[in-house]
Amino acid sequence: MSVPCVPQPKPAARRRWRIEGRECLSPASLNPNWQPGDGGELKLWTTAGQKTGAFVLIEPKMGTLVCLLSEDFWHEVVPASKTRMSITGWFQER
Repeated sequence: MSVPCVPQPKPAARRRWRIEGRECLSPASLNPNWQPGDGGELKLWTTAGQKTGAFVLIEPKMGTLVCLLSEDFWHEVVPASKTRMSITGWFQER
């Protein structure tokens, strides 16, 4: 398991991920006073293997924890209007 904790500055562009070799992704948000409209949501497509179609937007509010199988589900972070903080755990298959 690896657990990076770094501030994520306002992203300039969106990036979509599907990460092989990392079984489970678990980001925890550390953003007090995050408001609707601040951006920075985790966009998670809800159909395994698909990067189009149905998705959910998860706000990076303080204490929010998400667990997903990162090899199976496409995801991206929506651009934010301010720096956001999170701790992300990667559980890897051995």
